[in-house]
Amino acid sequence: MKFDLIRQIIKEKLASGQIQHEARKEIDKKNKLSTGDLSSEEVSKLLDRATFNDFETSPHDRDPTTTVYIFKPLVEGTRWYIKAYLLEPDVWFISVHK
Repeated sequence: MKFDLIRQIIKEKLASGQIQHEARKEIDKKNKLSTGDLSSEEVSKLLDRATFNDFETSPHDRDPTTTVYIFKPLVEGTRWYIKAYLLEPDVWFISVHK
């Protein structure tokens, strides 16, 4: 899927609350959305700042048929890292951190 479409789908799922978080080590440091340090609206604004050059994809470690979307927007001199995948009906966040 194209960058703009993926970003829009993820933002729509954030707005509608269709959010899940993948269990992982150090989730308190690696997923600021899951801990409540960032709101869905704040993550959506970070995604707005991402450009095509800040975007890449990779297969999921545990399921290579699942595409992971990685956004690395630069906001006020700070590089953010947002890693998520779509597993209908939700968006699953792996990472949201600086």
